[in-house]
Amino acid sequence: GPGGFPTNVDAVWQSLSDVSIQQASTSGTIIQENVFSKCIDIDADSLRFDIVGSSNNFRLAFVNDDLKIFDLDPFFVGTETVTLACNNVAESFLLTVTPFSVAPIPEMDSETSKLSVHIGSIIITNAYDAEAGDIVPVRIAFKNNGDTRLENLKAAVVIQDLNLRASVGPLEDLPIGKKVSRTMYFELPKDVQPGTYYVRITIDSGSVHRVVHREIDVTY
Repeated sequence: GPGGFPTNVDAVWQSLSDVSIQQASTSGTIIQENVFSKCIDIDADSLRFDIVGSSNNFRLAFVNDDLKIFDLDPFFVGTETVTLACNNVAESFLLTVTPFSVAPIPEMDSETSKLSVHIGSIIITNAYDAEAGDIVPVRIAFKNNGDTRLENLKAAVVIQDLNLRASVGPLEDLPIGKKVSRTMYFELPKDVQPGTYYVRITIDSGSVHRVVHREIDVTY
């Protein structure tokens, strides 16, 4: 064009770095920060950003300037390509979900060797910044990894120091290899003192019993 400057130049991206997050990460986890500042288009009066394609394992959305992940399948582990578009110009990066590690589960005795429950993940919303009076969801994902169907399965959450208990079940029978997740809720007392409290989480079918512990921090 006049003056030697090009016209009709496409939008230009900065490179988007590959990202790794942990299995069962909380909805709202940031995947890319300040996305809207990473593309320019000198010919355009405005920029339009889109998420190209979709996944069966999670949902992505722009929140303010950031790209965040929601509804992550708690059992999903692997790598997917995420593609964004700025004024119809695409830029991609790899999103890797790494395995979530939990405390080892003790071996069962020989009488129940065919019965087993694997706890895939435990998500306690606001576990590190809960406040008095909050209703706190606890989501547990588990799988029947034994050799026989599990019956009358129940799950419970207990904070003994606060005399709190929430439970769910009995659930429908859990076939071999079947995965399931359930959410329980407990309400923190309005006069609870700030501090760290131990959360006892159990899964029980009468013939198989699993216990894990987590912590929740109550702030001022």
